[in-house]
Amino acid sequence: MRATVSEVHRAFGITGCGAAVGDDAYVQDFLLQKERELRGDPEPGDVGTIALVTAALAERSAHCAHTAIFYSLQSRSD
Repeated sequence: MRATVSEVHRAFGITGCGAAVGDDAYVQDFLLQKERELRGDPEPGDVGTIALVTAALAERSAHCAHTAIFYSLQSRSD
């Protein structure tokens, strides 16, 4: 697969301790993947972590769901 991508279109970097370090293209792709993981993909039916956690907690307690979103999940996407 790597041979099919020309040298000028490659992005290099590493992910350490949950943070991407490297070329701007590598970091942007990493952040896009994290956004899709948290918020979900625009494709119908694909929900992200925030929606899954909120739904699971809201079944038990709306207050618990609000607290988790406000103090944890919302901060991750910021």
